[in-house]
Amino acid sequence: MNFATTAIQLTQRHIGAIILMLTVAAVGFILLASPEGIAGNNQPAPVISAKDRQFLISAAQAGNAEIIASRVAPGNADSDAVKKFAAEMLDSHTKLAERLKQLAASKDVQLPDQPSRQQLTAIEKISGLNTKKYDRAYVALAGVAEHKDAVDLFRDASQTLIDDDIREFAAASLPMLKHHLLMAQDLQLSVGLP
Repeated sequence: MNFATTAIQLTQRHIGAIILMLTVAAVGFILLASPEGIAGNNQPAPVISAKDRQFLISAAQAGNAEIIASRVAPGNADSDAVKKFAAEMLDSHTKLAERLKQLAASKDVQLPDQPSRQQLTAIEKISGLNTKKYDRAYVALAGVAEHKDAVDLFRDASQTLIDDDIREFAAASLPMLKHHLLMAQDLQLSVGLP
């Protein structure tokens, strides 16, 4: 075998390998880009509006903020009423978060597992307090302010969102959030806030 024959054979093998790699890459791309994917699932991903998606994300962040703030309360609060309120908020918002996660999963929406940066900063600020100062700060933030925002968010969602399931979730959750706001407003007076 001479040098020219060997060079031609090597070139043919390289071209064959390149064609094989391109074919595999193209098939992989087609499988990943198709709605069925590799698993052959014939169920298309649900399509929801940007506003519906943003509600799910905002609701998750608000719930995460309430849960994190309420976890700190037992160690920092002075008032038994504040500790009791925090325990109820932790329980209610944890259950609400689970229902929200299930709904979001059914809509193919990945939810954040943390509050927004602004919410987290506010929680960190009050977490360094204790006794009566903490009671007032917690009730003002996690009690009243967060619940006012949540009631507004869920009320708007229950009236304006496009997806029926998400709109119904918001409407069904609204009475609980309104009740929490009333509880927080009553508690606000007992900790000495106007």
